[in-house]
Amino acid sequence: MSKLDEAVAAAIDELHRQAEVTGCTTEDNGELAQVDGSFKVRPLVRAILASVRDPSEDMRYMGCLNHPPADAAGIWRAMIDQLLNEDRV
Repeated sequence: MSKLDEAVAAAIDELHRQAEVTGCTTEDNGELAQVDGSFKVRPLVRAILASVRDPSEDMRYMGCLNHPPADAAGIWRAMIDQLLNEDRV
């Protein structure tokens, strides 16, 4: 499972978790989610970020490529760019 797939799964899991608490309805097929009700966005974003907290090997490689260790912002951007490019391959 790619890191992007993990982020999608985390988002769907968080939608289902919130639905259980609020009594709203959620359905999904792994790619599409149908929601009936209001959901808090902050916990959804936190779940996604937690799912990509540990970078994949490709993210690590791209993060270190052409970026000195002191360039944390450049490394971060390169790693996130790699994550976002996963479903373009």
